[in-house]
Amino acid sequence: AAVTNGLSVCIGALGAFVTIQYFALVVPAEGFKDECKQWAEKGVNFREVQHVLHVPALFIGLADLCLRSTSTLRETLSFPGDMAFGMFYSSFYIVVFFFNYKLTGRWPYLFMEHEFGTDVKKWSVFILKQIIVITLII
Repeated sequence: AAVTNGLSVCIGALGAFVTIQYFALVVPAEGFKDECKQWAEKGVNFREVQHVLHVPALFIGLADLCLRSTSTLRETLSFPGDMAFGMFYSSFYIVVFFFNYKLTGRWPYLFMEHEFGTDVKKWSVFILKQIIVITLII
């Protein structure tokens, strides 16, 4: 239980990160708007489906933190543990993106194709920014 309670701040922060990044990077991207139109022509509410997938993470993370006792959090929080988990999560998530691209030839989000493609320098800057943002959130 101590590990679960200790990582709750980190997990909540990562949940917030998913929701915030979705609205900051994906929703305003032209590729996402195009995908929404393409799916709408097929009768699929793609935008709404994506919102349902990305929005709850913020609220679940916040609810998890608010429902825990503050004394338990104080006793079990581990800043080094949270930071290590955040770095692992960032790295793992990026590896999954690249693995997916290797298997399918497509990035999970169209903005990645338009903004970065396979440019190592652009991806490096993006990854560094993501790690910094996650670290600041945690």
